Amino acid sequence: MKSLVIRISFLALLIIFFVPNLTSAATKTFIKEYTYQASELDSKMSCRVIALEQVKRLVLEELGTYLVSETRIKNYQINKDEITAITAGTVSIKVIGENWNGVNYWLKASVEADPDEVAKAIESLRGNYHTKIALEKSMRENAELLKEIEQLKVGLKSVKGKALTKKKGIYQDTVNKLSANDYFQNGYRLKKAGDYVSAIDNYNKAVKLDPTVAIFYWERSHAYFGLANELGNSKRSLDAIAKLRQALNDSTKAIEIKKKEKSPILLDYCFLLRAHIYNQMAAHYDTEKGAGSTKKNVEAAEYFRKALDDSDMAIRLSYNNILGPDAQMYIARGIALNGLKQYRESIKALNNANKHLEIHPDKGMSAAVFFYLTLNYGFDEFGEKYLDAPVRLYPSYQAELLISKGKYNEAIVALDKAIQFDEEDTWSYYMRGQAYLALKNYGQALQDLNRAIQLNKSYKKAYMLRSNIYCTALNNCKQAIKDTDICIKLDPTDAYAFYLRGYYYSMLDDKTQSINDFNKAIELNPTKAEYYSSRGSAYVALGQKKEGIEDIKTAARLGDERAMQVLKGLKIQW
Repeated sequence: MKSLVIRISFLALLIIFFVPNLTSAATKTFIKEYTYQASELDSKMSCRVIALEQVKRLVLEELGTYLVSETRIKNYQINKDEITAITAGTVSIKVIGENWNGVNYWLKASVEADPDEVAKAIESLRGNYHTKIALEKSMRENAELLKEIEQLKVGLKSVKGKALTKKKGIYQDTVNKLSANDYFQNGYRLKKAGDYVSAIDNYNKAVKLDPTVAIFYWERSHAYFGLANELGNSKRSLDAIAKLRQALNDSTKAIEIKKKEKSPILLDYCFLLRAHIYNQMAAHYDTEKGAGSTKKNVEAAEYFRKALDDSDMAIRLSYNNILGPDAQMYIARGIALNGLKQYRESIKALNNANKHLEIHPDKGMSAAVFFYLTLNYGFDEFGEKYLDAPVRLYPSYQAELLISKGKYNEAIVALDKAIQFDEEDTWSYYMRGQAYLALKNYGQALQDLNRAIQLNKSYKKAYMLRSNIYCTALNNCKQAIKDTDICIKLDPTDAYAFYLRGYYYSMLDDKTQSINDFNKAIELNPTKAEYYSSRGSAYVALGQKKEGIEDIKTAARLGDERAMQVLKGLKIQW
């Protein structure tokens, strides 16, 4: 599906694309220890749970302090508490020593972390709002639980009989919740690593200790779903269906809990997950032939209908949340409609998914990762497995391939058909604009990009491509700057938008303003060689040769071959 493929903007072809040659940062090791003094309410097990939570907080806080000073992390505009919460679900805490003498429980633990890997984890969670919130919530809850544990121990000597028994029960429940959150964090880390069996084991323990938390069931459902797809890919269809049923039970349980809580947070994604599960179950039944196939096709249709109902519910509920609809919701809807042979509506749903990917690229990436990694399919395989020919062969999907092969006229013919089919298909207008631009038909290219922007005023890629036409083709760099201004307003963290605007200012010979924009681009993304080489050129043009050479040296170290050649000519080492 076109929305599931990571695309390189045509605009990027107008400058040289560089792949930075960076070595991974050295892994850092942090070690902390903690001694917990037992009370009358404690057992050896409760002492270990509390000591482990305390030492975990100490080591993660130290890790957070280190990471917040790292440039890679600074660029994500994230504070230490958020880093601590995210790392709780992404790094492994290793117990390297412990001792219990009947009075005190001593525990020593370490954590190893690569700043580059943590940065990637933070980036992936930026588009995974609910999991990020859940991890942060579990860390806050654990802090409150530790306070509650201390409060329960106050005045313990004066409590006797039934009152003491009651207090012990409350105390154990509090420790159980603390332990449950720890199992949840471990489960999430293992699930992210693709170890679904171990993740499920941890989620089982979390649910057993505290069966009232919706996110535990939701995450376990995800793990069952991932395991089902692994089994399905290895041709173990019956085992896969069994895991899908377990995933279905957990997602339904999460929905029930969230409904009782009357909380909109997560409920939309519970319905979305269940829609994916129904679609996957339908796919298993829909592909089976032979005896009983008619009955199986009826079952498949019923699952597709349930998936459609759940995806529609997810979309409706999402408007109550700050993020609004997710592209995955429309993807699930499109798959269900395709399964029900409602091809026209299926295509419109998938086009809606594209529109939301354009507005929310981070969420779009989560959708891409969801299908590419969890289901282990690229676009072609995904289309073959989930989409019938009328949807899979939708002209704009084919046009993308034609454009990549330089067959622009054929692509335009295909896109004409796509636009006749859906006059609000912004992606088709955008691609046709690309094709016309490649053919140097600037008037038609502008007309299509204007239409794409009219349909979706948050369509950043269309503004960027239009800005390129204004400046490089029509020599109207001032108008190009206005388009990049809009891009920056839509996303102030887009380094490329600042870089592009800097380039346009440079074309207008405003080197000072171009350097300001290149500075911002480098601040947001310090790994792009072209950002340094462009700033270096601007410095040299202003007569600041020393600063310019330093930037060109940095660009060379990041793999810029042009910068290397310049420095070789000047006999300068980098």
